[in-house]
Amino acid sequence: METLGNKLKKARLELHMTQEQLAGESFTKSYISQIERGKANPSLKALKILAARLGKPLAYFLGDVPQNRHQAMFLLALGEGHLEQSRHAEALECAQEAQQVAEILENPELLGGAERLQASVYLAQQDYTRAETHIRRALDAFEGEDLKDQVAESYLLLGQLHHRRGLHAKAVEAFKRAAQAYNEASVKDDLVRLRALVEQGNVYLRLQDDDLALDCFNEALGTVDKVRDDRSAAGLLLGLGILCRSRGEDDKALSYAFQALALFRRANAKHLLAAMYHHLGQLYGGRNQWDRASGYYEQSLVLSQSLGNRPAQAATLTAMANHWLAQGKLDQAQNLCERALGLLKEKRDPADQVGVATLTLARVKKAQGDADAAVSLFEKAIAVFEGAKLVRKELAQAYTELGRLLNERGDFARAAEHLSRANEILMAQQNAAATKL
Repeated sequence: METLGNKLKKARLELHMTQEQLAGESFTKSYISQIERGKANPSLKALKILAARLGKPLAYFLGDVPQNRHQAMFLLALGEGHLEQSRHAEALECAQEAQQVAEILENPELLGGAERLQASVYLAQQDYTRAETHIRRALDAFEGEDLKDQVAESYLLLGQLHHRRGLHAKAVEAFKRAAQAYNEASVKDDLVRLRALVEQGNVYLRLQDDDLALDCFNEALGTVDKVRDDRSAAGLLLGLGILCRSRGEDDKALSYAFQALALFRRANAKHLLAAMYHHLGQLYGGRNQWDRASGYYEQSLVLSQSLGNRPAQAATLTAMANHWLAQGKLDQAQNLCERALGLLKEKRDPADQVGVATLTLARVKKAQGDADAAVSLFEKAIAVFEGAKLVRKELAQAYTELGRLLNERGDFARAAEHLSRANEILMAQQNAAATKL
C-alpha cells in the first residue's frame, strides 16, 4: 500500500517542486524529507497546509493513517466543508462524531479540533455562549500539548466571537494572543496571521481608531500575497475601503469596494457580501445617489435575513433610516429605526449598534417636533454608550444634541452639564490623537 510519505513525494514531483519549495516558510526541508521517508507523522494542521500547496484534497493523503485517526480527521474535514456551505446540522454532527473518536484515542489535537469545529458552528448560529464554551475547551486541549499553531487559530476564533458581541477590548486581546502563538509556532499558518490582522483592524475601525486600524492593514498587506486567499484579501480591501470613507476619500473607497466585491462573490462569502453591500450603500448615500444606495442596502438586508444575522440587519436598517432622515422622510426613518431596535432585544447584541439606532430615532423624534420623546431617547442612547464604556463620536454628538435641545426648552443647568461632557469627550479624543503624532 502506498504510504503517506510516498503520496506526498509523488504529488510534489508531479508539480516539479523541490522539498524546500514545498516547505515554504511554514516548515523546513528536513521536516518534508522526514515525512516522505516515513520518519515523521505530520499533524492534521500540517497535512492540511501541505495538501493545499499540492492542490490535493486532504482525503488523498489519509489512506496511510491508522483507521480510527483517519476517521476523525476525515470527519473534521467533512464538517468544515459542511460549515462552509452553511449546513450547520451536518457540520455539528461530524464534529461530535470526531470528538467521540478523539476521546477514545485520547488525542488532544483531534479533540481540540472537534471542539473548535463545534464552536465555529455555534458562532455561525450566533449562539455565543456555547461557542465560547467550546473555544475554551479547544484551548485547554491545544495549550496542554503546546500546539501553538492550533492555539493561534483558536484565539483567532475567540477574537471573532468577541468582535461580533461588541466586546472590542477582549477581541483585540484575543487577536494579539493569536499573533503571539503564531510567532511561537513551529508550523506557521500565514492565513491565521492574515485573518487576525484584518479582524483586529476592523475592530479598531469600530472603535474609530483609524491609525491603529491602518497599522494592522499595512502589516496584513505584507502577508496577503503569500496566502492568496480570496476571503481574507477581500476582507482587507473592505477594511481599507471603510477607512478611506471615514477620511473622505470616496473615490479610493469605491475602488477598494468593487475589488473586494468581486473576491467575496468568487469566495461565496455571504455574510461578508452583506457587509460589502452595506458599505456600498453608505458610499453612494454619502454621494446623495439614493437609488443606488437603496439598491445595495436592500441586497445587504436580503443576505443578512437569509443568514439570520439580526445585528447586520439592524445596522443596515439604521443606515437607511439616516438617509431617509437626511431627505426629510421622517415616517420612513422612524419605521426603519423601530425595526432595527426591534431586532436588537437581546443582551448579547452589540451595544454600539443599539446606541446608534437609538440616537438616530432620537433625531427623528426631534425633527418631528416630539421633544419629550427625543430627550428620553437621547438619554437612553447616552446610557447605552456610557454603560458599555464606548467613548466614541456618537456619544459626544448625543450629549451635544441633548444639551442644545434642553437649552431650547429653557433647562439651562442640565444643558450646560451635557454640553460640558460633550466637550470633555472631544478634548480627550483630540489629546489621544495628538499623543499618537
